[in-house]
Amino acid sequence: MTPNSLYIAASEVVATVHEQMADALRALRGPMGGEQVGIRRGAGMEFADHRLYAPGDDLKRLDWRAYARKDKLFIKQFDQSVHNNTLIVVDTSASMSLHDSVDGGDIDKWRQTQLLAAALLLLIDQADHRLGLLTLSSDRQQANAHSKPCRALIQTLSEEQPQGSADLTHWLNVDRQRQWANVVVLSDCLADPDQCVAPLVGLKRGGSNLCLVHTLHPLELDFSFQGAVKLACAETEQTLRVEPALIRSRYQSMMAKHCEDLRLCSERMGVQYCLADLGRNVTSLLRDVMISMRRGGLR
Repeated sequence: MTPNSLYIAASEVVATVHEQMADALRALRGPMGGEQVGIRRGAGMEFADHRLYAPGDDLKRLDWRAYARKDKLFIKQFDQSVHNNTLIVVDTSASMSLHDSVDGGDIDKWRQTQLLAAALLLLIDQADHRLGLLTLSSDRQQANAHSKPCRALIQTLSEEQPQGSADLTHWLNVDRQRQWANVVVLSDCLADPDQCVAPLVGLKRGGSNLCLVHTLHPLELDFSFQGAVKLACAETEQTLRVEPALIRSRYQSMMAKHCEDLRLCSERMGVQYCLADLGRNVTSLLRDVMISMRRGGLR
């Protein structure tokens, strides 16, 4: 999609859901428009609370007096008024390029994901947040997220094309120093659930509200191919000839289990999970994502 056509299409989606999302937008704006109380560490901040230590936490924040009293390791947390910001992370690996006809209509996995991400940027921009965009693929892994005006981010998004493979762990290693109030990850998560969710835990410990949007083409959910097909993996270039009717039932059971395992893994690690069937209209998907973010305590 061209930058202008993507912006116009996203604007139409946002206009449709704006009134329905009024409460979520008020929550995003905060008491002073884009400002909330966030958990951060630094000079001049007031102590807020303790939480149990977890591997990977900064040892400088350990409360040794609390340890002496309770024989348990606690981390000190502090309150600070922060100007809110939201990072949208988009999987641009080759597996996002799937497009095929379903029920007589052509569904493009990447185009739908692009539009959903652009609509999220526009909607959250109306809450006066500083916005960031990060695209993930091995061919052009970016060291830091873009932080630009909304329209410039949508232009960047419109220029992306799926290729290579995504590595969320690498992104976290190079970008975890950035503090984001909200992080929304759009990915097809075609990997082990723990590998998909575990890299986000560091951001969760830093106080970020996290939402994982599991973007799947309808064919990936129900395997409703007709007749014998040759499947080709866009990332590994492996091919396989199959007769869908013979394996459809088993495939559907395995995919349902994968989605449920991903949901449970996300829940266990404090990440909101939202399954996005890209065969649905983007207006409905945007509403579901905002509801998930709100449920997870977006700010």
